[in-house]
Amino acid sequence: MRRAALALLATLFLGSCAGPTAVSTVDVDLFEWGVGVSSPSLNAGPVAVRMFNTGDLSHTLVVTAVDGRAIAAGVLLSSGEGAQMTVHLDPGTYEFTCRIVVATDGGLSDHYSNGMVSVVRVGQ
Repeated sequence: MRRAALALLATLFLGSCAGPTAVSTVDVDLFEWGVGVSSPSLNAGPVAVRMFNTGDLSHTLVVTAVDGRAIAAGVLLSSGEGAQMTVHLDPGTYEFTCRIVVATDGGLSDHYSNGMVSVVRVGQ
């Protein structure tokens, strides 16, 4: 019984020393016609994504896996606005994009097709 109690105390003590899982942070600037990321390489796990619209048009951030699956999407940001979201990323390659499509006099304007994409690699 005493040995079990000591083992339990040791486990609790060592677990508390490890601390919480570190959160990576990446800053993302959205502008006409690009997506600037502060780091194209991130560690797997929770990532705090700080988004800033430094352009003149409204933009949003969509994080997708290379197979096209949407992982997370931010809010619509007007010029000068910012927001933050936390997303869990497994190891792999992702695209940080703006997926807004708007009607214009000459047809459609697709922010992604206009170059609003950056590739981010996530390692162990």
